[in-house]
Amino acid sequence: AKHFHGLLHGLVKVCGRDNVAIECALPKDWWAYPETSNTTFLWAYRLGQESLNDCMGDEAVHVTRPEQGEALLPDFKRNHVFFVEEGHTAPQHHRKILWDTRVATALMPSQHSALSFRLPYDLKHPIEDSKFRIVPEGVDLEVYHPVENPHLVRERIPVFDGITFLWVKGWTGNRWDRSGLPEMINAFAKAFKKGDKARLICKINSVYGVPKDVVGTLKAHGVLVPECDTLIFTDNLSDEVMCHLYNASDVFVCTSYAEGFNLPLLEAMACGKPAIYHDYGGHTDFAVGIPVPSSGEVDAQLGGGILYEGIKWKLPDVEALAEAMRKYVEFPQLATDQGIAALERAKTLTWEYSAMQLCEAIDYSIKEGGILNGTK
Repeated sequence: AKHFHGLLHGLVKVCGRDNVAIECALPKDWWAYPETSNTTFLWAYRLGQESLNDCMGDEAVHVTRPEQGEALLPDFKRNHVFFVEEGHTAPQHHRKILWDTRVATALMPSQHSALSFRLPYDLKHPIEDSKFRIVPEGVDLEVYHPVENPHLVRERIPVFDGITFLWVKGWTGNRWDRSGLPEMINAFAKAFKKGDKARLICKINSVYGVPKDVVGTLKAHGVLVPECDTLIFTDNLSDEVMCHLYNASDVFVCTSYAEGFNLPLLEAMACGKPAIYHDYGGHTDFAVGIPVPSSGEVDAQLGGGILYEGIKWKLPDVEALAEAMRKYVEFPQLATDQGIAALERAKTLTWEYSAMQLCEAIDYSIKEGGILNGTK
């Protein structure tokens, strides 16, 4: 939903409000499998609809609701479809969409997502490289930026004489949830003992569902109990408060088993924070900080359900995570120096830039495809 919201705002800024028209289709069964909970999808659609109305106005948006079983693709001559893949290969139901001759371009937010389609299940349906275009996600620099005094979170996060690490992701309580929260907590517990100048903040996105007892669930999974301060937030925060949360930290930490892009990491960089990040996923295209290697892999279906059938995720190395965190505590100036570079990199990845890349991809497709005037 955030991807959709940001890209739409970027298109309106780049192209002008009168040059953007939206047709939104929501089939009754638009999630891939009935076994999958639809709570997240309905929430995302509602937020998406609010974004449409905010950008375009009610009358400018034509919404269709195909009946159950109808094709997901609109009946256009050429479609440009976003795929955000997380894992070593793309699911079969996504490949079937890409095989459709009406799909002119597969738009990917990262090299990681694009690579997932180059490891096909079915060699009878090779996918041409010319179909792929990278259109990265972005950040709104008016929303996420450096703040000298992050006062909106100071009641909950007091000023600290040390290094504050921040982890932001959803976590359902499943041991193999893609977020890697158990690896985050274990690495922090291994890295520091009581009295060390280190603090960890975990902001769990509640939209996916959060265990009532997060700490108890982590302990049940055999996760270590850190001796240093560890704060866990599960409430919803506005963009403005999130900006202050990023600014109240020193280093962002990503332990995800796989990411299609990784918006929270980019938002942290826009606030001038470097990252410790798993060297696997879409964020490797842009992350600034210390990468950590993988230590193994896991069947993605264990953590994500039937949607991830046949897909593997990689596990971040806990010892390497701990070593990277110790490095920032030992050399705190490193966070400051890398934070400057992180901010400069984030400035190149705005939603306006994303919109321009999308326009270029569509222009290229029109020229290559020889689309005649009068077709959609």
